[in-house]
Amino acid sequence: MIASVPTAGASVATDVVNGTDAVAAAVPHAPDTSGPDVADVIVELKNVNKVYDGVTVVRDLNLSVRAGEFLTLLGPSGCGKTTTLRMIAGFETATAGDILLQGVHVEDQEPFERDVNTVFQSYALFPHMTVAANVEYGLKMKKVPRAERATRVTEMLDLVQLGGFENRYPAQLSGGQKQRVAIARALINQPKVLLLDEPLGALDLKLRKQMQVELKRLQRKLNITFIYVTHDQEEALTMSDRIAIMHDGVLEQLGTPVQIYDRPASKFAATFIGETNLFEGYVADLTPDRAEIVIESGRIAVELPDDSVPGKPAFGPEDLVAVSIRPEKVRFSATPVPDFVLAGQVKDVIYAGSFASALVTIPNGSEVRIQRRAGEALPQPGETVHLYWELADAVPILGQSGVVFDTIIAATLATDEAAADALNATPGAVKRDAFDVAAATNDATDPDLQREQSEQREYVDRAPTDAGTHSTDLHRRQAG
Repeated sequence: MIASVPTAGASVATDVVNGTDAVAAAVPHAPDTSGPDVADVIVELKNVNKVYDGVTVVRDLNLSVRAGEFLTLLGPSGCGKTTTLRMIAGFETATAGDILLQGVHVEDQEPFERDVNTVFQSYALFPHMTVAANVEYGLKMKKVPRAERATRVTEMLDLVQLGGFENRYPAQLSGGQKQRVAIARALINQPKVLLLDEPLGALDLKLRKQMQVELKRLQRKLNITFIYVTHDQEEALTMSDRIAIMHDGVLEQLGTPVQIYDRPASKFAATFIGETNLFEGYVADLTPDRAEIVIESGRIAVELPDDSVPGKPAFGPEDLVAVSIRPEKVRFSATPVPDFVLAGQVKDVIYAGSFASALVTIPNGSEVRIQRRAGEALPQPGETVHLYWELADAVPILGQSGVVFDTIIAATLATDEAAADALNATPGAVKRDAFDVAAATNDATDPDLQREQSEQREYVDRAPTDAGTHSTDLHRRQAG
């Protein structure tokens, strides 16, 4: 069924489809804030770099963590998040930069001299020791009196819901119980900061979700700073007060889960956290509060934040941009919608339990995903729909198309050095014209691509705007 068209900008209900809703509701996040006050900072990294064999794995990292905060380092394998954690713990030495704990430089301190403890994914329990002996080990090394050790072990096991397991051995415990013992052993020393390196990675999905709630409960109860490493987006969104997204050793974005999901600051952040629809294009029309953007398959509009928003992108006419719109924010109509020239045909509808998605193929062959809660209306396969969204829901990201531009130039003009030099010398504001040149180069050699580009130009030419004279033709197969 296709929805009727509303007036552009009309208020519509927000369909938030998030598999973490239940857990997130059980453990509310701390209030949104962009960063800690200087007085609250407990861990600080200043211009930290780490180089292995000439390869920089962490680059110019600046990060401040407040006391009592649950901060997650999130990113794909090899992004530098675990290396960062190990530098804070003292297991790795920074090649350059400063690491401070409560304002004190710790770069030259041994791990045992730093008031931090680490929980590893592998548990690292002593197999020949009982649960109680494992938990009390740190206290024993610090020569805490026996009576006090016994009292604190009992209290800690009760806190992690392992009371009565004191005399069991690790081999007699489940994976979740072993992880609780490892956490209890780390917490019993009452560290200022607890470092957790993907501690739930070895657990099954159900147990992992349960432990997410347990970890957040413990962190809130003890008011200890947690720095948590994971590549699991849902885990980060569920537990964190703030998330630091890392990619290729660089901090891409730092913010609350809501800020990270709703207002990604980069193309990588937009695509790594959750699902998103990403459009490449250029700014065709600009006012102080909105921009119209010509994309490869039509024309779309976005709302620009006011000047009070930190990090507001500075757009100019004909700037190359990427636009991110979450699947649950995409709307559909049987008839054209003001401010939008973006139509396509429904290819498939996918049911995934609590939600369902419709895949819409637009003229350039790309797919746009529409997501709704199970049971809510979606267009059906074969139907033609016009896509749109509330202007404030789309996130324009400045300059990301430059990456696509460089890729196209390298791929299509590698054999024509003179043309490549001329295009690379072109001012950024008119680089959009280079896409037409790249397309023309491909037209001469690839009949299939020529036909595809011709169809796209005809589609844009039919639009009731001048979009047809500014077709960007940013083909996925070109940028591939």
